[in-house]
Amino acid sequence: MKYDPLLHIVLYQPEIPYNTGSVGRTCVAAGAKLWLVRPLGFRVDDYYLRRAGLDYWEHLEWEVVDDWVALLARLPQHRPWMFTKTAEVSYT
Repeated sequence: MKYDPLLHIVLYQPEIPYNTGSVGRTCVAAGAKLWLVRPLGFRVDDYYLRRAGLDYWEHLEWEVVDDWVALLARLPQHRPWMFTKTAEVSYT
């Protein structure tokens, strides 16, 4: 299904297919597009990725890009909100 989502979720170099599938399921529920930035720790046709997304994966709008620069070139106008567990400074 092609649509113009208001929300874009980006997973930068994801390693765990179960987590990616769960985020994909959330994207379907929220009407968001999922972006995966390489390298990935799994194949996108991986059995576990599809299993984690259950039957929702076929309804997901998603795209894989090679790197951060390619992502920024492909995203529509954006105002990013970024989250990480590895930041040196907390802005809370």
